[in-house]
Amino acid sequence: MNFFKTYIKNHKLIFAISFILWLCASFFGIYLAFCAEKHTAENVAGYISSLSSAQKSFGAIFKNGVLTNFKYCLFLGISSSFYILFPATLFLICFKGFSSGFTSMFLIRLFGINGVGASFASIVFPLMLSLMPIFIMFTHCLEHQIGLFKKRKKLSSKERSEMLLHHILKIFIIFVFLCVVSLLEAFLSPICMKLLN
Repeated sequence: MNFFKTYIKNHKLIFAISFILWLCASFFGIYLAFCAEKHTAENVAGYISSLSSAQKSFGAIFKNGVLTNFKYCLFLGISSSFYILFPATLFLICFKGFSSGFTSMFLIRLFGINGVGASFASIVFPLMLSLMPIFIMFTHCLEHQIGLFKKRKKLSSKERSEMLLHHILKIFIIFVFLCVVSLLEAFLSPICMKLLN
């Protein structure tokens, strides 16, 4: 906990920017889900029902979570390794917030009180566990790109390699933590599907 407090204190501005972007995208996702037309909501409901009837195994759900986290961390890692891809990093931050807000609101809108329970168990609770590491990853990626841009004419090949290694290592550590959260999601998902039946 002290590590998180110290990190936020030392990176207040960039942390605040990433948090505001994520929050605005979350509210936008909630708004779109709330305003979605009836036939769209029914299509999504049918898709969720098909997932429920598929009875995915614990291993399959965990594997899907790990692959999703891997692809997200990979894309974010690649985009933040080049300062010219700064807009792509901002987009990935916003996408994470949008998907969380949109999915949560849709579950609540379609399934009422059951949707609230399912949304909390499958999205909100795991998100609460992973939120701080995710924001540290966002902050680190933005800071890494800004550092690359500021030092673009001063960095030697050795310094670039060291920065890249540190960058990859930090993202990998956060990826491992997100995989642990995926274990929890795999355990909770069957319970959530039962709530939606």
